[in-house]
Amino acid sequence: MEKRQQILEGASKVVSERGLHRLTLDAVAKECGMSKAGLIHHFPNKEALITAMNDQVAARFAGSIENAYEQESSYNKAYLKGSMKELNGSNLLNVSNSLLAAMATNPELIQPWNEAYKDMDEKMKQDGVSDELAAVVRLVSDGLWFANMFDLQPLSEQEQDHIKHYLFTLIEQEKDR
Repeated sequence: MEKRQQILEGASKVVSERGLHRLTLDAVAKECGMSKAGLIHHFPNKEALITAMNDQVAARFAGSIENAYEQESSYNKAYLKGSMKELNGSNLLNVSNSLLAAMATNPELIQPWNEAYKDMDEKMKQDGVSDELAAVVRLVSDGLWFANMFDLQPLSEQEQDHIKHYLFTLIEQEKDR
């Protein structure tokens, strides 16, 4: 594994196992079995590390949606499907850890997400469904993340699948009009 990737995953592991308040360059260096100077060679400060976490996760998230879009007739369906794939995936470096680290450190660090969301929102609205349904699909997807991230009665994968199929039906009904 590339050293830079190892550091990003180490930072995410610190967040998930020890909490946001323990995310320091020293803790990440220790998690990765390297010196702080070695870590600083790749990431000069904590903000650079968190920015890289969010850049990578936002790009992977958008890629999951684009991959789903190759199989679906609707960008809204792809958004929901890609969101659930990322939500239920086993990636150590994930949306929850990267967003939480950014918000706790400096809310401006979520900029990669703002840019990705603008692009995805535009595609969802041009998908042949109402702006309202596109917003519902995005907000349901985000709500599933929120429930999972904060352990607020997260839905099982089976329950998520039922919601996905329900929204797919609504999307198809609107596209057929």
